[in-house]
Amino acid sequence: MTQSSDESVRKDIRGLGLTDVESKVYIFLAKRGPLKGAETARNVKMAKAQVYHVLKSLQSKGWVHSTAEFPTRFTAVPLAEIIDTQIKLKREEALSIESTKSDLLQRWSAHDTDTDQVSPEKYIVIEGTDKIAVKIFQMIEEAKDEIKILMSGYPLNQITAPGVTPTMFKKLSKSQVRMKILTQVTKEPFMINQNLAKASRLGLQNQVEVRHLADSNFHARCIMTDNKETILYWTLHPTSKPNRNQKEIAAWTNGQAIAVVANALFDKLWKDARDAREILEEIEPHTKN
Repeated sequence: MTQSSDESVRKDIRGLGLTDVESKVYIFLAKRGPLKGAETARNVKMAKAQVYHVLKSLQSKGWVHSTAEFPTRFTAVPLAEIIDTQIKLKREEALSIESTKSDLLQRWSAHDTDTDQVSPEKYIVIEGTDKIAVKIFQMIEEAKDEIKILMSGYPLNQITAPGVTPTMFKKLSKSQVRMKILTQVTKEPFMINQNLAKASRLGLQNQVEVRHLADSNFHARCIMTDNKETILYWTLHPTSKPNRNQKEIAAWTNGQAIAVVANALFDKLWKDARDAREILEEIEPHTKN
């Protein structure tokens, strides 16, 4: 593993809940196998007391196992096993929250509320792809009429985290909600064609429409639902390869002023855009949707 790839892996592992020092020690143990604490400290060039503290922390987090022998040796838990465990925990956490949702809302509604009070408009800054995705899921689930996606200058999969597109199709299949996607079709024609084909197979072709935005110099990402809620990404990546060090930041609002402007811009661009199927046919004349 090269130094650059090693650093890249460390960044990814930190995203799973480790500190920089913990990720360094974990990667070393994963590559070198079971080692004593002193050996680990010597090789990673850290004080023994610090390394033992890090190893204890890694043990408590389930990333490292220790042997019963003396002196103790430490071994890294396989990364695949750790990821599977984290996925399971996240799912269980989500199921737990979902199971208590009904009771919590019922108890909440039992409180006296002022029904005449007008709810204030909200403006929330959201940091991190996962947190942005959670808000997008909520918007999709609550949409009543229309979902609009403006994604200029980006491949299709950079607007959302994995799982958003299937959630959209699931929502559309159970309602009459329409979805409009405005993007540069030439950025990722295969994926767009795949989604159009899937929509057709699910009988959603009348609910899903994709149009091509010709201006490749226009860079913006936003999602709108029912002319009420808007998510606007603040991190702009003018190329198809965003800076991995840059944390995704977006702003969500139910403010009507923002919704009016965002929807007006979308509708203007939409009116001037061509149907994606026309562009796909030009790119790949034998494409079948």
